[in-house]
Amino acid sequence: MGKYVGSGLQLLSDFPIVGVRRMVFPTFACAGYDCLANKGALMVSIRLPGRADRIDIVTTHLNSKHASGAADDRSLQAYRLQVRYLSDFIRKAHDPARALIVAGDFNVGSVARRRIALLSHVRADWSRNGDIDDAFGEAVRHQIPLSDDARYAHWRARDWQFYTPGHSTDIELERLDVPFGHAADGSMLSDHVGYTATFDLSLRRTITRIAPRTA
Repeated sequence: MGKYVGSGLQLLSDFPIVGVRRMVFPTFACAGYDCLANKGALMVSIRLPGRADRIDIVTTHLNSKHASGAADDRSLQAYRLQVRYLSDFIRKAHDPARALIVAGDFNVGSVARRRIALLSHVRADWSRNGDIDDAFGEAVRHQIPLSDDARYAHWRARDWQFYTPGHSTDIELERLDVPFGHAADGSMLSDHVGYTATFDLSLRRTITRIAPRTA
């Protein structure tokens, strides 16, 4: 039937957006109802006030599982292809000198094969030295307080935020907040809990090592 709707991807910034890159997944890299959407990835480069370096931010939406209406093996095949094309896009479009945030609906859920397919590429392709974290994992490791809705989003494992420092910019997670989740009556504005991650960006400290004098 071809593509019925666009990607639905948006990135909004209070700071100047000084670069935009886009990609769409090939027509064969989808499964089921997801093929009706022109899914892909969007990257923007943002200039931060008072800083010479930029930060790259990527958002994406990967193939669903049961909601796609396709068989599990078929949706997994499409998922693996999309992760591969997304990783190729990040590797080519992102300057490793800049800090990077990749956030979106990754549709991992409780499927171990999806988690492996995604995280293997995240560690190998999304940062030069493998120094990359995910916001929920970092919050749990550092015992950052999480609301019930934030814990629900973490357990559901659909929406992820990955981040890695640049050559001169460190990036650290400060907190996670949920601006909208479950209302008092249990209803939701979306089928996802919307959460925000707040990061602290600072100049990277340079460590100089002096080799011991040899005889």
